[in-house]
Amino acid sequence: MKRFVILTMIYILSRSVSAQNWIIEPIDSIDYMFDCSIAMDIQNNPQLAYCTRQRLGGNFYSYWIKYASWNGVTWEFQPVETTEALNTGIPVFKAVRLRLDNQNHSHIAYVYVKDSCQYKYAYYDGGSWQISVIDSVKNLRYYHIPRGCFDMTLSQSGIPYISYSFINWKDSIHGIRYAYKSGDSWIIQSVWEEDGIPHSYLSTTAIDVDRTGYPVIVFEYYYPAPINTGYLFCARFDGLNWVIDTVAHSSQAGYFVYSLKLDNSGRVHIFYQNDFDLFYAIECGDTWYFEWLGFNGLFESRGDMVLDGDKPKVVWSSIEDYLTYAYKIDTLWRYEIIEPNYEALYPSLAREVENGEYVCFIRGDVAYDVLCYARRVSSEIIEKAAKSELSKELCLTMHSSIVTSKILKLSCGLPKDEIIKIMLYDSSGRVMMRLKDKRMKAGYYNDAINLNRLHNGIYWLVLKSGNEIKTKKLVLVK
Repeated sequence: MKRFVILTMIYILSRSVSAQNWIIEPIDSIDYMFDCSIAMDIQNNPQLAYCTRQRLGGNFYSYWIKYASWNGVTWEFQPVETTEALNTGIPVFKAVRLRLDNQNHSHIAYVYVKDSCQYKYAYYDGGSWQISVIDSVKNLRYYHIPRGCFDMTLSQSGIPYISYSFINWKDSIHGIRYAYKSGDSWIIQSVWEEDGIPHSYLSTTAIDVDRTGYPVIVFEYYYPAPINTGYLFCARFDGLNWVIDTVAHSSQAGYFVYSLKLDNSGRVHIFYQNDFDLFYAIECGDTWYFEWLGFNGLFESRGDMVLDGDKPKVVWSSIEDYLTYAYKIDTLWRYEIIEPNYEALYPSLAREVENGEYVCFIRGDVAYDVLCYARRVSSEIIEKAAKSELSKELCLTMHSSIVTSKILKLSCGLPKDEIIKIMLYDSSGRVMMRLKDKRMKAGYYNDAINLNRLHNGIYWLVLKSGNEIKTKKLVLVK
């Protein structure tokens, strides 16, 4: 029996946090998009797969699985699969997953929902997309199928491994299945199943492969009223059988699995949501350790995770929450808002060893949706960009708008010699600290301010130079 340890963390996140560490680029736009996924090729170029819908007239729509690739100069687009349907505009394609193998070949797994639910797989052979049906479930509609019900990873040799949930209405059986490609055929195994169908939606799941080449699958299961109990399970294949371990259980609400990753030591890392709470779990021997990351909304909640060695980096969003990126330094989580201005949904996260993290997401607008690609830039790049603007205007930047230590790192750029004042106000307008009040020469300056005597809360950093004023909002979480 595994032991459970919960690490409680303090989390305060302002809805006005700056996205200064991220550069966002719109890629494609259409009236509706339903999901997206990102992977980096061997040249460190981003590749995107996504689901779209375009109105053809009346209630007649065209649906697409599309593929966008950056060739180093421009974006190239191609259709993977298309279909047309007469309905009210509900999604036909959803739950898309993109993976690239060591030969730079593209593998896409996705769900097709029309007359039934089909789990499909597309492989690009260099000339065209080869599409096959992995499995199908009858009598399911789009609202039965969460985006996390289907996941894919690749082995070192490029073999796709897929986990998915299913319901057999005829025999009243539901559970989790595992599939892998063998030649032109799919080999399917039942990981876990149960008689009786206590709920009418599919469970969420995630998959990775361990060092021996065997799959590890995490999935959620929920018993509705009158029990109202949710479980988070981890299943490992030992070569003969599936060994299932209980990671967590809750009497309040069910779980939503976002991502599963195994590090080089074989430890399992899980990113998931329980009710409105986000958690990160790591397996250490016979113990599961849990860390609370924050909150996420109920509607269209999604997230993703990558590992930097054994350090997790995650993204999440919902209709009610900004697209947020969080990463761990030592024992502390740091938070950044990627897109503070628009609704940003269905985030997918990729990492490239030398250049950092990349995210794709769907940005909602009034008349259409926009597929966006965001890349994280280092503080050195930000500083270089700020210095290049010195001749144009006064600038004030903070290395992070959420400060989790007693030190605030800030920078200011002065286009000319000037008397400057830098002050820190609390949310009621009181001056808490006077940081600068003197004449300074034109240039770019870095400073570190000790905030040890201040309490946690929201503050305003104000830079005054002549008739110009620059302000930054600061959330202090020590």
